[in-house]
Amino acid sequence: KIPQKMADGSTPALVRWHVPWLLALAPLAALAGDGDAIVTVTSYTSGHRWKEFTISPGPMWTNESTLPLMIDPLNTSQTILGFGGAITQATGIQFQRLSAELQTAVLKHYFEPEAGLNYNIIRMPIGSCDFSPYTYSFADHPSGPFGLGQFDMNLTHDGDLGMIDMLRQCNDFYRNVQRKQARRKEASLAVQSQQRRQGGDSKDTKEARRERAVRAAKAAKAAKAAKAAREAKLKEEAKAAKEAEEEKEAREAKWEEEAREDLIVFGSPWSPPSWMKTANHTMVGSAIPCLKNNSAIHRAYAHYFANWIEAYEDKTGVEIWGVTAQNEPAFYSNNMWEACSYTAEQQRDFIRDHLGPVLAERFGKNRKKIMHYDYNKAHVVEWARTVLSDEKAAEYIWGTALHWYDGDFFENIGKLYQRYGGEEEQQQAK
Repeated sequence: KIPQKMADGSTPALVRWHVPWLLALAPLAALAGDGDAIVTVTSYTSGHRWKEFTISPGPMWTNESTLPLMIDPLNTSQTILGFGGAITQATGIQFQRLSAELQTAVLKHYFEPEAGLNYNIIRMPIGSCDFSPYTYSFADHPSGPFGLGQFDMNLTHDGDLGMIDMLRQCNDFYRNVQRKQARRKEASLAVQSQQRRQGGDSKDTKEARRERAVRAAKAAKAAKAAKAAREAKLKEEAKAAKEAEEEKEAREAKWEEEAREDLIVFGSPWSPPSWMKTANHTMVGSAIPCLKNNSAIHRAYAHYFANWIEAYEDKTGVEIWGVTAQNEPAFYSNNMWEACSYTAEQQRDFIRDHLGPVLAERFGKNRKKIMHYDYNKAHVVEWARTVLSDEKAAEYIWGTALHWYDGDFFENIGKLYQRYGGEEEQQQAK
């Protein structure tokens, strides 16, 4: 419920919803209560794509306590790395169909901090997935080292389906957004620096008047007092210059850390090539275990990840931040689209013995982030206990990937964070 006035009398910030269907306006209108909302329509068939409408909805709840949402800006928890979406084959196909003008509008709505959603994270499927018009891998036939001698470093299918060009455009647009923000920040800092200097000049002038009064009253000690004052001032100026330089370095380091120029892009495989799978299973569906019981195959699959990373970085100029080990590894009944089933023990061993070491060997240890699980909330605690309790496997793992659907089970997020959410929590768990 969006009140017209907050408890302290202030006006709430504008709430902007981006909804894919015109039919979604009715429930969203009810949610807004007595306040107005701006809705952006993205429906293909409505004829109003990217148009904004202001709606004045009717009440849905008369008692505000029915929506117990409280935001306490003074109580902070974990750091949010960012928000984003996926570039799948379906996304690339639709983006290709848009005019250049509409493509720019899409990018603005997703990546602009003020006019859009301020996205900074992109997920990419490694090979085909359930949003692909057909099934494909990048190494359909084994040959050469690790069976990857014919790995398609041109990523032909992804290119044909528009994914490569879309990622490149997204990242170029995001870079421009970052540069604009950097210029604004530097301009603001310059103003603050000028204000500090002006304040310092006023103080220096006051000090100088005081010194002149002392010299006039105590002529005999003027030379000694002036020398002492000069030395003190030089010392103070040197200290101030050092502090200013340290402040500048800290500011630049913080900016470098917080505002990376590239999008955060990570990949997730739905299925390896069929020749890596048990009994040469098709890419659609999976036996259990998914991968052949052959260490050479497991090592080949780890290099498959690394080849994909290198190919995408070469084709787009965008750094790949990391990967998840497998999309929905515990969806054991899936025979509808590309899949690869693992138990928690099998995924632990694959990361520990193959994926982690190979990515470390080819890119540097922990340079490319690895996330385990990548499935629903219901069983995440048990899965994490199996995978992360292995210290060698945990050395390679940056975090736990989760899907938000499949019922509630929100208490599992708290349990996961309490045990594995950070250094303090991990020490308490031990």
